[in-house]
Amino acid sequence: MKIKTFSIIDFKNLEAANFSFGKGNNLIISDDNTQGKSSLLKSMYYTLGFDVRQFPSGWNYKDMYFQLEVEIDENQYTITRQQDIYRVNDVEESMNVKEYSLWLREKLNIDMRLLNTRTRELFKAYSSAVILPFYIDQDDSWDGGLYRNVSDTMNQYANIPSDIFKSVFSLSSLKLLELQNKKTIVTKEKKTVVLTIEGLTNAFKDYEKEHEDLPEVSKFDKEKLEKDIQRYLEIQNEFNDRVVKHKVKLLTKSSELDKHKQDLKELEQILRMTRGRKRDIQSECNYCHSKLTTEQSLTRLDLSDNEISISLLKDEYKKIVDKLTIEIIEIENEKDVLDNEIENIRVNLNKSRELLTVEDYVNASAKMKASDELRKLLEKQILIKNKLEVEISELTKEINRIRAATKELEEKIQKEYDTLIVEMKKTISNLDIEELKFLEFKSIPGSGIDKNKKFLGHYLVYISLLKKYSNYKIPFCMDSFIKNEISDSSEVKMFEAIDKYFFDEENQTFFSIISKNLKNLNQETSYHKTNLSGNLLSKEKYGEIKTKFDFE
Repeated sequence: MKIKTFSIIDFKNLEAANFSFGKGNNLIISDDNTQGKSSLLKSMYYTLGFDVRQFPSGWNYKDMYFQLEVEIDENQYTITRQQDIYRVNDVEESMNVKEYSLWLREKLNIDMRLLNTRTRELFKAYSSAVILPFYIDQDDSWDGGLYRNVSDTMNQYANIPSDIFKSVFSLSSLKLLELQNKKTIVTKEKKTVVLTIEGLTNAFKDYEKEHEDLPEVSKFDKEKLEKDIQRYLEIQNEFNDRVVKHKVKLLTKSSELDKHKQDLKELEQILRMTRGRKRDIQSECNYCHSKLTTEQSLTRLDLSDNEISISLLKDEYKKIVDKLTIEIIEIENEKDVLDNEIENIRVNLNKSRELLTVEDYVNASAKMKASDELRKLLEKQILIKNKLEVEISELTKEINRIRAATKELEEKIQKEYDTLIVEMKKTISNLDIEELKFLEFKSIPGSGIDKNKKFLGHYLVYISLLKKYSNYKIPFCMDSFIKNEISDSSEVKMFEAIDKYFFDEENQTFFSIISKNLKNLNQETSYHKTNLSGNLLSKEKYGEIKTKFDFE
């Protein structure tokens, strides 16, 4: 990637600026340190997709629109950013940070994936992570640890910046990352299964203990049990038949008795009326309670108005009623006997060992079924656990194989890193930078100019390695490295290291410097110079640049 131009417009204050750059070394120059060098460089890499942690005071970047013209593999693109909204010239719709990050990775042909801090799973890296190795910030890159605390968006990733550099140096292949990610997921699954197995095992033990008094189903004679059950059903059916017959018999006799009692009552009333010649006396039907005259009763009973015949019939009915009454008493006595017999049989059945055996068999069968279900679940989880363990073992072997394959490249880069450390100590006098190993980004001890020199030495070592081994290229940027008072001799040596290890005609670079330090640079090196003075934006440029931000 090469940055060709950079434009800024402030629609609120109607101000703008436009800058053009060379394909090689670019110097951003001003007479002092308050004329916009850092604002310019921070805004450029912010537009490219790096979420800068802090901008200079008074630089209201949130009110501004920024636009880069870049060249990637001989293709021209424009990237426009306003806060977290991006526009690129080959995509019609605007994009958010995630969508733009995908676009940038595709254009650079990289697939960087990093572990999420919380989930420990792989996610495609956002643009800030992609740009991080190539950007040295004026404010945040010279304290704490190398490449640390430069952007707050890095907190979402684990092992930063180490994993980023492994990806850039092809020491952590995508396949390896995917395998590691898969191993993490499978390991989590195994932990869940192990917990499930423990729960089921405890539940199984508790259930067995709770029902330990029940006999085993295998001890029961199933054929005998079936006969016992059949006998029990037959007894129940016999009870039911006898009860039904008893009820029908009793109901029939009771109905017949009621009918003859009614006839007898009417005959007695008729006889009284006949003897008293009180024909107007009425009797009442015992069934429907309607009033009957004497003539109606005689007609119903098929009698003539003869006292003797009536009296004879009354006596006959009286005998029938007495007989039915006796029969009903006998039936009721039978009922009592039947009830007692049923109760005795019920008690005997309850005491029967055979029926208790049936109940035990049912309970034991239920226990066996429940135990079998728990056992099946437990066995299934154990099979899953064993399968996951095999998968983890296979993934570990493949991870180790790929790691072994990249070890040779890592050893090669490690060797060159050690060589560069030695060379850097020769270039920058009184420099002690051997405390950090390759891909070790711990805090750098020390203070003052000694600490500045250590930082500079390490950054130049990594920049040199990136130029040679990076699997993609982004312009290098180093904002002012002088953070403390510095002696002339140290200043000369530090700029000498910049000349030797930072500037490169093959790789586009951006370096900020004040005018008085230009003398410390190699005058034979070719630079494209951008001179800043006064305000970075001007109203005169607004009309000219405004058309570049026409989104219609």
